[in-house]
Amino acid sequence: MGLKKIRTGLLELRLMILSSKKNIVKLAFSAIYYPICEDPQVQRSGIITVLVNGSQKEAIAELVAASWLLSKEKVFNEKMNGENLQIIVSHRETYINAIGQVDTPSPVHRYTRIFKTRFIGCEWLLDSCDKPIMQAKRPIRVGINAAYEELYNTVTCPNIEYPLVISEHALLRFCIRNSGGTPKRPWLAMARMLGKKTMKEIELPEEIKQLQYSKHNEETIILNNGGAMYFVCTPTCQQGKIKYLTVVTTYLRGSFELKERIETYGSVNPKAWLTN
Repeated sequence: MGLKKIRTGLLELRLMILSSKKNIVKLAFSAIYYPICEDPQVQRSGIITVLVNGSQKEAIAELVAASWLLSKEKVFNEKMNGENLQIIVSHRETYINAIGQVDTPSPVHRYTRIFKTRFIGCEWLLDSCDKPIMQAKRPIRVGINAAYEELYNTVTCPNIEYPLVISEHALLRFCIRNSGGTPKRPWLAMARMLGKKTMKEIELPEEIKQLQYSKHNEETIILNNGGAMYFVCTPTCQQGKIKYLTVVTTYLRGSFELKERIETYGSVNPKAWLTN
């Protein structure tokens, strides 16, 4: 079977580190689409300069650049299955973190979240050759800041002041508790539900509220759009201000109906009702 046939319908996102000085990493990239029965098409290419602090900056820069290209530049049609996406990186540390070959979570690990939620099933490869990056007709040049990486993968809710970031755990619970079964594209399905105009913060009975505080923190809020699914969110702050809300898990309506639970279970400890 030829390489072209194997790659039919695939988008290949390739990144290569050009230089790394102090807190600035410069990368070249190309996004190549392999359509059916046609020659490969270079859809995007260019240079990305990433501002990043701390250790493992080259690996973080590659992951942040890939995240920005997929979420903001939209080089990949997210309505397609993540298995149609192949990401080729030039730094070994990027690769081993992306595929999960790390003994303990490193500072790089959190930058892989987008690929485990929004682009599930994408294939990672480590570039074994130094062939030049293919160029599009109009290459782009852009600078991005790794400190805002989470905001590249957010959901906007009309009635909520802050952007929402879907955690891997919340997405898993959403798939398990979704009445229609596991959606074909789970992140998109959950994002659409969160983005509805009817979605708003709700008040819970004091007993349940205190239980949520003990499980998460006192700034926990619950979102609901009138349906059976509830979304538990906790704020992430920077310099004393809320930067975004992380959706940490989901519950179904019965988990919050206190009277019904007490009538059913008597004096059973409420923590037994709200299993993660």
